[in-house]
Amino acid sequence: MGSSKSRGSRGNKKQGRLLLYSIPIIAIVLTVGVFGLSYFRPPPIMCSDKSSSPLAMDFNVKLSVQVVNIAGNQTRFIVAQAIGVPVPSAVWANHTLDGYGTNGLSPLCLDAQSGSVQYPGYSSIHVRSNAVMNYTLRDFFNLWGQPLGRNSTDATLTNGYVQVRPGYVWEMCIGNPTNTSGLTLGNWQVERLVAGKFITLVYYNNNSSYPGCIG
Repeated sequence: MGSSKSRGSRGNKKQGRLLLYSIPIIAIVLTVGVFGLSYFRPPPIMCSDKSSSPLAMDFNVKLSVQVVNIAGNQTRFIVAQAIGVPVPSAVWANHTLDGYGTNGLSPLCLDAQSGSVQYPGYSSIHVRSNAVMNYTLRDFFNLWGQPLGRNSTDATLTNGYVQVRPGYVWEMCIGNPTNTSGLTLGNWQVERLVAGKFITLVYYNNNSSYPGCIG
């Protein structure tokens, strides 16, 4: 009896030591596995990546979306997240144009703003299409899942971007905003996306002294 208990006690101790030694080994294996998955995981696809197939259209359009405060002396930029790219955090609300994209991208796409880079005041819409198309700003907003229009009811960016305010209106201006004399009003219905275009959308109080983007 005593011998049996002694053998059982020794066996339990041995199992305990094996379990104690195996815990760090398991932890190391799991750590190496997680590191390996992270290290060998392919980088996320971006709009700016080189296309694996020929492109009929390949250019950028600058888009700046701004909201002016009631006093008209401060501006807040609306910085969109990734749009039209196959990553979990991206927005891809409309798939009508998917057939014209390459590399699994929408033909109109926008990379997320890098947290390590200061926002320059605009985002770059990449037009990368396998066919020549008359893409418009409305096409991009459909992809973004946001309405586009002139007045404060149907032009308001929803989902917490902008609050509807009495007296506020949207204005669309085409041209580099650093040269106000060269700006023109855009077309809310069919503003085409062409190479080098700079589009500014400003939401401001029409009753304030703020002149709008064209003065």
